[in-house]
Amino acid sequence: ARFAATAADLRKLSGRTAKVARLAGYFRSLPTNEAALAARFFTARPLARADERTLQVGWSLIRRAVLEVAGATPDDFRRAYLRFGDSGETAEALLGGKVEPRPLGLRAVGELFDRLARAAGPTAKLALLEGCFRTLSPDRTKYVIKILTGDLRIGLREGLVEEAIAASAGVPAETVRDAVMINGDLGEVLAATRAGTLGSLEAALYQPIGFMLASPEPDARAIIARLGTPVWIEEKYDGIRCLLHAAPGRAELFSRDLRRISDQFPELVAAARQLGVTAIIDGELLAWREGRALPFAELQRRLGRKGDDLFLGAESPVSLSCYDLLRGGDESLLRLPLAGRRARLEALLAERADRQPIPALQLAPV
Repeated sequence: ARFAATAADLRKLSGRTAKVARLAGYFRSLPTNEAALAARFFTARPLARADERTLQVGWSLIRRAVLEVAGATPDDFRRAYLRFGDSGETAEALLGGKVEPRPLGLRAVGELFDRLARAAGPTAKLALLEGCFRTLSPDRTKYVIKILTGDLRIGLREGLVEEAIAASAGVPAETVRDAVMINGDLGEVLAATRAGTLGSLEAALYQPIGFMLASPEPDARAIIARLGTPVWIEEKYDGIRCLLHAAPGRAELFSRDLRRISDQFPELVAAARQLGVTAIIDGELLAWREGRALPFAELQRRLGRKGDDLFLGAESPVSLSCYDLLRGGDESLLRLPLAGRRARLEALLAERADRQPIPALQLAPV
C-alpha cells in the first residue's frame, strides 16, 4: 500500500528534487530487505538484473487474468483501455468492487514474481496472477501490472532512483552511480550503501554491468583541458556495443541494453572460450571479413536471429573489436586507470596470438 501511495505521489510531483526527496524518505522508512525490493520495483524490474530467468508473462496473459477476476469481457477491456491508454489503469478500473483485498507486503510481491519465473506453462502462471489480483486492492494491482509490463509511467528514471538511494543514506550520488554501473542491481547497491560496503562491490562474471558512455566536449581544446596529455583517439565503430564475459568453460555476450545475445553469435562465443582465462572485455561487435570491418547493414542480417543457421556465420562473419578489459582472472580492474587496463588487454590478446591467434577477437587500434 505504501509503495502504491509513494508511486502516486511521485507521479504528481514535477521537480527532480522533490521526487528524489519523496523517494529517499520512503526508502529510509523501510528495513533493508524491503527497501532493496522497492528500489528494484521502482525501475519496473520484477527480478534482479543478474537473474537470467524471464517471467514469460505477456500482455495477453495479464489481460486474461484481469478479465477472469473482474468477470468482464474483451470488449469491456477494450473500451477501458481506449479510455486510459495504460494496462495498469485499465485493470484498476475493471477490478473496482470485484475483489476482496487483503494486505500484501513487498516481500510477498517479490515472492510472486519468483513463483511466476519458476512456474511452468501459461496455465500455472495464469493461476498465480488471478490469485494475486483477487486479493489485492485495484490501486495496488495497478502497480504490480506496471512492474510486470516494465513501465511505471510515473516520471521516474533509474538515475532518480540512484539519487534517492544516495540521499537516503547520506552518501554522494556519484558513488551510488558508480556502484550501480559495476554491480548492476539497485537492490544490492542499496543494501551495500546501508552497510557501508559500496567500495567492495566488483564486476561479477556473467552479470551484465552498465556500459561506460562517452560525454561530449565542444572542441579539441576542451578535450585536452579536461583529460590532460597524452590522449589517444579511437575509431568510431559501425556495429553494436558488446560486453564479453569469458571463462574456459563458458562465454556470454551482453548487448548495450544488458540482454544476453550469445545465441545469436555462437562462433564468437566458441572463440572466446579459447582465451583460456577469465575476463570481461568491452568492445564493439562488428561484421568482419578479410581483416576489415563491414557496414552495419551486414551485421543487421544477424541481429535477432538464432545461431543455428549453419551458413549464417559464413555469409555474415563477425568479430569483436576489443578496447577495454574490466576484469582479468579474479581481479576487478574497474578502479585501475584506463591506461593500465589497456596494457592488460594488450598483454592478454598478445599472449593468445603467440600461442594460437583468435581472429574473432581483434585489438582495437589507438
